[in-house]
Parts: sequence; structure tokens; C-alpha cells
Amino acid sequence: MKARLVLVMAILSIAVPANSKDVPSGGACLPYGEDYAFMIGALDGWSSACHVEQTYGVTVALWPTTSNWPDASQLMYVTVSKKAGESLDQFIEEDLQVFRKGNANGKIEVVPDSRSATGTLLPTRFTSGLTNGRYEAIAYAEQASVFLIFGFTAKTEKAFQSGMPAFKQLIKNYTPIDKVKHIDNAHSS
Repeated sequence: MKARLVLVMAILSIAVPANSKDVPSGGACLPYGEDYAFMIGALDGWSSACHVEQTYGVTVALWPTTSNWPDASQLMYVTVSKKAGESLDQFIEEDLQVFRKGNANGKIEVVPDSRSATGTLLPTRFTSGLTNGRYEAIAYAEQASVFLIFGFTAKTEKAFQSGMPAFKQLIKNYTPIDKVKHIDNAHSS
């Protein structure tokens, strides 16, 4: 077990730079924090960048290779939210309450759950009627200490429909890494 943990941490420390970095085609993004980690495989036809909280306001940003962030007609993202003792259902309801407050004419549709690489089903919602006119798909994942929000937003319904296969692939490319523990290199042997 200890050797596996050291291997995961070694991979994370080598594979993930401290600053944001674009993910090469065929590569993967390995976002991590003090007590969480996950992997997202790159998507064909999409540019992506990891650890871009300060640049783009999200942990992982994705946009079609023919455009740039944030001007693209389609955007995907992953955000990380620390747990505060609530269940996944409570977290989803709190997130949707924020949506309702900011989008008086917004609609929320419960759709079939999305399946991750490990077979986990992620609760998924579609939203429309946003104040900025966008359409969105949102899926939620739970790890030991965090919730992840996978989002896909499009400027038009047509762009939304054409981008849904990529959103489903993004979720299929999600692999949680649940056994994360920082190792103090000065005291390990």
C-alpha cells in the first residue's frame, strides 16, 4: 500500500507542473490538491489546460481547438469544491439554488446520469433560460473530501447539442484517484 501511494505521488509530482499547462493531444490532466486527485484524458478536437484557477477560474478548462477560451461557442470545465459536511444530494441542491437565484427564467432538467471511466454514475442536469442565453449540462462527482462539477456551456441550442458527445466523453475520461496523502520528503525514507 505504501509503495502504491508513493508511486501515485511520484507520478503526480512529475506529471503535473505547478503552473498551468496546456494538455497535449492524447495526454491527460492530473489535477490534485492536499487531499484529492483525479485524471481527465484529453479530448480529440478540444484544447485543454489544467490548474487554471487563477487564469480561467476553473480547475480544468476545455474549448474547441478552432477557438480560444472564453470566446468559444462551447466551453467545458471542471471545478473542485471542498466538502463542508453535506451529502452529494445536498451539494447539488445548493448549487441549483444558486442557479435559480441568478436565472429567474432558468429551467433545470434532470437527465440520465453520466458514466465515468470507473463506471460511477454522475448525477447530471441540463439548464436553459440563463440570463446570458447559454445552455448548460452539469454533472457532479464525489470524492472523499471534495465534490467536482463537470460543466459544458454553449451559446446556442445547436452548439449545445453538437457538443454533448464531447461532454459525455469528458466524463468517461474522468478517473478519481481517491488514495491521496501528501508525503513529507524530509521525513520519508
